[in-house]
Amino acid sequence: MTNSGRSVLVTGANGFVGRALVQRLIADGHMVSGLDMAPDPVLVPGLQRFYAQDIGLPFDIAQPFDFVFHLAARNITHVGALDYAELQRVNVAGAQNVMRAVTAPDFVFMSTSKVYQQAGQPIDESSPTAPLADYERSKLEAEHALAALFAGQRLTIFRAVNIVGRGQAEKALVPVLFANAYAGRPLDIFAPKTSMLQLLHIADMTAACAALIACGGRSGTFNLAPAAAIRLDTLAERIVQLARSQSPIHYSNTSAVQYSPVLAEKAARQLLWSPAASIDNILQECQLAYAHV
Repeated sequence: MTNSGRSVLVTGANGFVGRALVQRLIADGHMVSGLDMAPDPVLVPGLQRFYAQDIGLPFDIAQPFDFVFHLAARNITHVGALDYAELQRVNVAGAQNVMRAVTAPDFVFMSTSKVYQQAGQPIDESSPTAPLADYERSKLEAEHALAALFAGQRLTIFRAVNIVGRGQAEKALVPVLFANAYAGRPLDIFAPKTSMLQLLHIADMTAACAALIACGGRSGTFNLAPAAAIRLDTLAERIVQLARSQSPIHYSNTSAVQYSPVLAEKAARQLLWSPAASIDNILQECQLAYAHV
């Protein structure tokens, strides 16, 4: 079988990133199956099979795959004791359940760049980890659990920065700011205005996955990030301008911040991947996508 026709399972296939990845890999000629907790299958022509599964429970899939892209996760921003238990159940135990359930030489886990220590220094894959919140802590725990459990040939961990683009849920920063600007509501921002954001377009995220398949798979951890960044207050001002809005912008956090740029040079070398979308590209697309929310 050639690299252009691999058998692939995508978990979290009904999510923002999962749905885009399913579409990209089918367009590339791969045989793609999806798995998600939601009972309704991904409405993508060409999907081979859909598994409705709560990954927090043990399960088994008899069909072998060439690649598994494990994207399914619980992303909770306001974490209490019960929510923390759910993060452990889905993000840590769930990742282990997926690995145990599926036979594949290549297993790809979607983590986050937020696992790194933010110390004002550039971040590469050897930088120290120090996750601050429970979501990213659960992602790092899952990384370690998968590394201990993995029995295939290549375990790949993608640590991506903020993924953005058309189709993203309104709970994420960029669509929330656009929705409020278009509605004329205030933009209430709780992070420090001097925070620097690296925005990774969803098409660039899926291109990294396609590049991994095209090169036959790689072991190890890869940061996925653009070189450019934008200050949070500049981002908010640009969004208000693009929406032709009069919305006021309120900042409630005056804390000092250190910018720790995430470097993706390893992905450029080993996967021959680099992001194509600029910040302007991303904001112009979002301007159109969220104009009628």
